[in-house]
Parts: sequence; structure tokens; C-alpha cells
Amino acid sequence: MDHKLLSFSIIFLQIIFLGLWFANQLYFQVQINDKLVTVFEKAEKELPSEQNITTGFFSGTPLVSQNFFTIEDDFQELVSLLRNFLIVAAIIFSVVNGVVWTATSGLFVQKKWKEYLQDYGTFVIVSACFFLFLVVVFQASIASLSFETPDRFTTSTFMFIIVSFIIYYFMNVSFALIGKKSLKELPLATLSIGVKKIIYIILLYCFIFLCYLIPLYLMVTFIEHIFVITLVILLLLLIMFILRVFFIEFVHQLDSGDVSEAS
Repeated sequence: MDHKLLSFSIIFLQIIFLGLWFANQLYFQVQINDKLVTVFEKAEKELPSEQNITTGFFSGTPLVSQNFFTIEDDFQELVSLLRNFLIVAAIIFSVVNGVVWTATSGLFVQKKWKEYLQDYGTFVIVSACFFLFLVVVFQASIASLSFETPDRFTTSTFMFIIVSFIIYYFMNVSFALIGKKSLKELPLATLSIGVKKIIYIILLYCFIFLCYLIPLYLMVTFIEHIFVITLVILLLLLIMFILRVFFIEFVHQLDSGDVSEAS
């Protein structure tokens, strides 16, 4: 396939992916926010104060009303919404973004359709493994929460965010190696590059983050100007495409040892 046609196809697929990704976020975000407000309002209203605890202890009256016990039901509904959000996000990411990453790898090596399908299948398997691990960590974080120990909420949330970043770190390294390594070689190659070349990859992530700050800053600055926002979105799509190509090439160079030798 011609590189120009392939590049435009990748950018078009990025538009579809981002549209579905943000639609999923908007759909669940409204419900999650409403349920969060409900849980916190009930907790604030129904949790007994020190005065009520003392009064209730001597009078024998219940410390909390029956409404307090509905918080657990609301909390479980919130957990279910978050879990469904992660599952739908994983499906969108694997199915649509898998095509984007697989097509991008075709810019480096001439491939046949059969090879594209094999790489796409590898992407789906790899992303499913990472997201499954993320869901397990999420479930473990939720299981450790308790209304009796609110401090655990902060700790569990912090640990979940840290683990999510670690998963994201290794996941992108794996994606960059698809097509260059077989499915059997991917786990060891990902760990080897991700651990041994961690300084290079973290610096790369920082560079990518700084590149995204430019269009995001323009978007916030000119939020009321539709024409400028449209141009910024097009710029963002172009940056996403270029940075993905750069990331894949950089990881390939790390795998070959060229970056270490150059430094």
C-alpha cells in the first residue's frame, strides 16, 4: 500500500477512535459523577457525629438511619459503572486503535494483508492481557475499600493510578514491537527494553507529553473560536500520527541497540 494513502487512512482511523473514545467517556462520566455525588451526600448526611454517638450510646437509639445502608448499594452501582467503562474502553482501544497501530507499523516494513491481520491479532491479545490485568488491579483496589477506614480510599486510588501508569508504560512498548517481534518474543522483549532502557523511554514520554501541551494550550486559549479549534484538532491529529511513528522507530532503535551505541 502506498505510504501516503496509508498515512491518510491512519489519520482518518484516529478520528474514528477519538470520537468513540470520547463518546464512551461522556456517556459514563455523567452517570459516574451523579452516582459519586449521591454516595458522598448520603455519607455526609448519614454518618453519625461524635455528639450523636454519645447520645445514641446512652439512649439506645440507632446511630444511623436505614438510609445509611443504601450507601453500599449505591457504591456497588458506582463500581459497576467504572468496571463497564473500563471494559468498553478496552474494546474500543483493542478494536479501533489496534487497526491504527497495526497500520502504522506498515510504514516501516512492507507487509501483505495476511501479515497485517496477524499483527492485528497480536495487538488485540496484548491489549486484552494488559486491560485484564488493569481490571484485576481495579477490583483489588475496590475490595480493599471500607467506609470504616476512609484513609484506604486515598491509598487505594493512589496505588491504582501508579499501577495504571506502569501498565501504560509497558503496553506502549509492546505495541511498538508488534511486527518486529513474534507473540512469544514480545513479553521478554518488552520487559528487557522497558527495564534496561527505562531512562530513554521516560525521556521519550516526557518529550511526547510536551508536544501534546502545545495543541492543548491552544485549545484552552481559543476555546470560543470554532475555526481555530478546528485547526488545532487537525494539528493534534497530525501530532498524534507523527509521535506514534517516532515512538515506534525509537523503540526499534532501542531494541537494535543503536541508541545506546550512539550515546
